[in-house]
Amino acid sequence: MSNESNIIAALPHSVGFEKSVLSVLFQCPEKLDDAPSLTAEHFHNPANRIIFELIRDLTSKSQQVELV
Repeated sequence: MSNESNIIAALPHSVGFEKSVLSVLFQCPEKLDDAPSLTAEHFHNPANRIIFELIRDLTSKSQQVELV
């Protein structure tokens, strides 16, 4: 993990807020365009990082994001 990642992980975080961000991205994945600097490292919870990366990868390939 880089120093920047360590600093971000050490900052105060809110798992509830992370879930809210992911919920918005599930409903409107195009909102990723509104936050180009948002990265997986901004998520404290490792599972939320993975979900974010999957949403980002699917949208970059113009594939639909589904909650199934």
